[in-house]
Amino acid sequence: MLTTTPPEGAQLDAALAPIRRAVVAQARTRRRVRRWGFATAGAALALSCGLVALNLVGVSPLAGLDGSRGGATAEAAELLDDAATLSIGASDPVVGPGQYLRIETKSNSIGSFGLPDGTMFAAAVPETSTVYEPADPEADWVLVRKSGEPTAFYPAAEAERWAAEYAAIGTPYPEGTIRAQDGAFYGPEPWADPDVESMPTDDPQKTLAWFDDRYTGGSSNKAEDTFVRATDLLRQGTVRADQRAAIYGMLTLVPGVTITDATATLDGRAGVALGRDEPARDGERQEIVIDPETGAFIGERFLAGTEGYEVPAGEVTGSTSVTTTVVDTAP
Repeated sequence: MLTTTPPEGAQLDAALAPIRRAVVAQARTRRRVRRWGFATAGAALALSCGLVALNLVGVSPLAGLDGSRGGATAEAAELLDDAATLSIGASDPVVGPGQYLRIETKSNSIGSFGLPDGTMFAAAVPETSTVYEPADPEADWVLVRKSGEPTAFYPAAEAERWAAEYAAIGTPYPEGTIRAQDGAFYGPEPWADPDVESMPTDDPQKTLAWFDDRYTGGSSNKAEDTFVRATDLLRQGTVRADQRAAIYGMLTLVPGVTITDATATLDGRAGVALGRDEPARDGERQEIVIDPETGAFIGERFLAGTEGYEVPAGEVTGSTSVTTTVVDTAP
């Protein structure tokens, strides 16, 4: 069974040592924790991921805030500018009376687990989250969550053992259907960030200033945090075409953004991957994937940095794809 009180001190360090690189993808001080509701998924899972974030990264959340702005590489900036132009000319989905905007998000990410004897292991678990936003502002939003069987276990050398332990535990990832006004599925905050309506969309510098004004010291530095928050907004699936264009334009000003894969594929959809390496996280890379023909946001992924332990450098440690459509009914 999962434990709500994991080992501490030296015992914790020893238990986690073989899988530090495997689960470091969870240690991003990311806002997706609220968005995906991991705090309600089970105390041990949330606590284990929290301990990884606090104990393994070893970086103050205020580190590296020198305020420097180098901007994306020329190649990445050109693609982002093109995507912004395409997005401006794109039409937002029209949701008619009685219809819903359906936002399907498929993810595969690594979570850590603790056993009663203090042993820790990790599993890559696929999840699908489908949100239905009603055209009627008075109607409830609907969230449907499903999880699948793990696609990998770490340390990989004992994968069969971890598979048996996971089967005995039963998935702690939340499943089922939730209804809530404004999409406030896990508390008072709505699914779609209402503050985005104040974001300037006419000038990348103004958009960047809007992000800077809302920086509260999250992530390992300001550049990483800006990229994270921009991705959070894109992943919502509710931002308008002009807002998406503004975010793309702003990302041209974020230092370290480069093109890494011209043929990245997420959930069968191909696009160009742009992202940045984060030295404070052993070179871990966070990317967004954009359709270069339409400017559409396909999703995001994370790649391991420094080679070692269980995850080779460059291996995808987590991914998310987003598909938005209009439907007539909701569950």
